[in-house]
Amino acid sequence: MTSEKYAIALAGGGTKGSYQIGVWKALRELGVEISAVAGTSIGAINGAAIALNEYERTKKLWEHLDPSYLVEYKPIEKEWSFQKKYENIVEQLKDITKKRGLDITPLRKMLESVIKEDVIRNSSIELIVSTISLSKLRPIYMSVKDMPQGQVINYILASAALPIFQRIKIEGNTYLDGGAYDNLPINALLERGYKNIIAVDMSGGLGIKQRVKKNDANIIYIRNTSMLGGLLEFDAKQARINLRLGYLDAMKAFGKNYGKTYFLTKSDVEKYTYPLTHDEMRYIFDQVGNGKRDSEINKMMIKRLLKNLREYTNNSLNPANAVMAAAEIAAETFEIDRVREYSCEALVKKIIKTHKKVMSGFLPETHQIDRLRLRLSKHLVKGDEFPGPLLLMTMPKLFITNIFIYLMRKRMK
Repeated sequence: MTSEKYAIALAGGGTKGSYQIGVWKALRELGVEISAVAGTSIGAINGAAIALNEYERTKKLWEHLDPSYLVEYKPIEKEWSFQKKYENIVEQLKDITKKRGLDITPLRKMLESVIKEDVIRNSSIELIVSTISLSKLRPIYMSVKDMPQGQVINYILASAALPIFQRIKIEGNTYLDGGAYDNLPINALLERGYKNIIAVDMSGGLGIKQRVKKNDANIIYIRNTSMLGGLLEFDAKQARINLRLGYLDAMKAFGKNYGKTYFLTKSDVEKYTYPLTHDEMRYIFDQVGNGKRDSEINKMMIKRLLKNLREYTNNSLNPANAVMAAAEIAAETFEIDRVREYSCEALVKKIIKTHKKVMSGFLPETHQIDRLRLRLSKHLVKGDEFPGPLLLMTMPKLFITNIFIYLMRKRMK
């Protein structure tokens, strides 16, 4: 829980915007009070939902994402012949050309069903949208409190006016998606005096980010740590993954989980994940150097080992965090799902279970494990063997994976 109020900057990113709702879920659970939202494009649309406190409704829309929410189109049926599919596409392209862009009437209707001007104007959360006036050739940052009566939805649509959409006009001026100038409007919040800011970025987009002005504000950045799909990828499954990732990334930003590539929580009982013992470290170093601990090549090998492990800590490797640093490397090697939270003990058990499947050659319902076996079997040891030092020079992460399996197998006996 936090007693601080925060203003939020939400980036543009098309259908990647489901990520922002996952962040919002985490902030709700953390008790973060929101004082303002500045959004660009989909960030403006999600920002309106936040200003209206329409969490459940917005979450459900993202979980069932469909193109019909956004544009007028004629769906292509799977059972159609190639010729019929081709004719459908050609017909729609002609219609788009005739109308000078995709018709976003469905999006407008959806916003009209949710946004009531008097409610959003009187919200305790100020909404600011970022757009570009093509008529005046300048960026616009407009608070709902300053928008002319009846124009709130138009300005939100103006912020999300991608070039492929029909042009948005307000009082004779034409507008373009705000991401073409400022895809993450942090400065709009700074200029209004907000001192605590959460900036929710989405990498992989096409927008331009302005340099953040010199300030004394406390800015917490939350960025996606996995790919979010395409800019206009209407995939409900991907949207649900993005929701989970946004939640987990936000929780990590507030220190509720940790890890470089995974989302880890401390286990109540460290049955297998307790710090490296002196005997374990001595044995590992002896094996790395083939018993020649003072040789130059051994020193170089140990340095390489420690360097790779240190990358999975906050550059402060010690016996306590070395085990989970190796666990994350092993989890990556075995391609274990990372968009979920694991206790340290649970992740270790998942790694050991996957290793057994890979080494057994068992072909489950999915071919993923068999593909892993083909890729890794030449470099994995059974678990009661120590890997050869040569592997450390050529494939350090596979070497660490083998060490980890060896160590856990010893601890589990």
